[in-house]
Amino acid sequence: MGGHIAAIKAEMDNSETRQRIMRALEARWRGGYAVGSIKPGYTRVPTTPATDREPARGPFRDQKNAKWTTVIWRAHEMIAAKDPPWVVAKYLAESGLPKSPRARLKEWTVENVIRFIRDPIYRGEELYKVRHNEKKFRLGKSVQVPTPPDQILRRQMPHLAHVPRWLWEASNRAIDERNTNKNAKNGKEHQLHGIPLDSRGAISQLFFCSICRAKMYRNPECYHCANSRSQPNLKRQGDQRCWNRCTPSTRTVHENLANAIVGALLAQEGCFGALCAEVVRLRVRQAEHEQVQAEIERLVAQNQVDVPLPTPDDMRLILRDVKAKLLGDFGREVGPLLRRLIDGKILAVPYKLFDRNSVHLLAHFTLNLLGLLPDQWPQLLGDRATQEEITELAETRSVPMVVDLFKRPPRVANAPTVYTMVQGGLTIRETARRLGLPETTANRAYRTGKAMTEQGLEDAYVMVESMPKRPGRWRPHSNRPDVFDVT
Repeated sequence: MGGHIAAIKAEMDNSETRQRIMRALEARWRGGYAVGSIKPGYTRVPTTPATDREPARGPFRDQKNAKWTTVIWRAHEMIAAKDPPWVVAKYLAESGLPKSPRARLKEWTVENVIRFIRDPIYRGEELYKVRHNEKKFRLGKSVQVPTPPDQILRRQMPHLAHVPRWLWEASNRAIDERNTNKNAKNGKEHQLHGIPLDSRGAISQLFFCSICRAKMYRNPECYHCANSRSQPNLKRQGDQRCWNRCTPSTRTVHENLANAIVGALLAQEGCFGALCAEVVRLRVRQAEHEQVQAEIERLVAQNQVDVPLPTPDDMRLILRDVKAKLLGDFGREVGPLLRRLIDGKILAVPYKLFDRNSVHLLAHFTLNLLGLLPDQWPQLLGDRATQEEITELAETRSVPMVVDLFKRPPRVANAPTVYTMVQGGLTIRETARRLGLPETTANRAYRTGKAMTEQGLEDAYVMVESMPKRPGRWRPHSNRPDVFDVT
């Protein structure tokens, strides 16, 4: 009996002690003192400084560490620009921003970045009791559960703000937009169940089939339309497989896209110099344009930074860096760069050789030259796009691109050149010797070029707009009815 009474008394004492601790913490919170662990980008200062005899004593107050303001600002800008959180985590790790002393891992993770961006303290508002402990008698312990919104304690701390409210809201809005499915399914019911993880690459959010607008998924060796496979777990329109069975090589797709984009950027190098000169001219005449002056004041008030004015040498360095990234391993790190450079999607459009029944894929996309420039430049140039001085520059900002996703046969690739040289008076043997081709290949190229000229074709490949006859290499791999058989 005595032990039972002692246990009841101990439980009452513990409950009262817990309540006293909570009252003390809430009193510190109302007094503006620090409660909880320290957040990244802040330092904790004691109210009673240390002396020769005694250490520093609390309560403590948090102060903003201005050393990390630029890093935190840049992290919010990257998230607002829809860069993946793992890219921001890599940036924070390289910048050396320290995590909370209570963190279990030293490295920044995707979950850390999302929690970091979601924290309202970086815009000057601090929350307390966002989660609270709740007893689970079935488990014999307490677990943390979310606190109702009306019971969360809030206080305004404008001196702790690292970023303005509009930038914090933009970055959080970008995180909200990433979750497009509010009722996501798990396990085998998930729409991506069974798709290998290596199908995510640099163009996984850009590469689509032009026939059914489905994603072009990547296997270790090739790309294929998601709707062309007999996988019942993929969402399809009308439950019918796409007839586009082209499977371009992964290596060929990456190499051709990278070479085409780098070539287009280098060919337009003079355009960047003209853009630089135009921005400088707008800045010199900003006193004469009230609209530009008002826009600059708004940008200065919000960003508190000026639009950088890179020199032509800086643009060459940027182009050199882009060239190194695109012509490298073409991994996931290139994805954010491609999403800035490419407007819309990369469509995989089927083409047919004019004298054969073979079908191949060509990529159609629009290259945005302003994707290499600072974020403020496109808006500044867009406001002046109606002026005659930069109308031509505004028209050249977007470059339509058509890229082969396969290797053209030698007789097709050299057909226009061989036909032109033979028509100029050379023999097929002399033409083959100058081009370094076998004479048989040069003869076939001449016949192909002659046929193209007679039919009035500039390119040997013609776009396929409707389902063609089944090519020989698209034979069915099962006895089930195929879309070609139904037709």
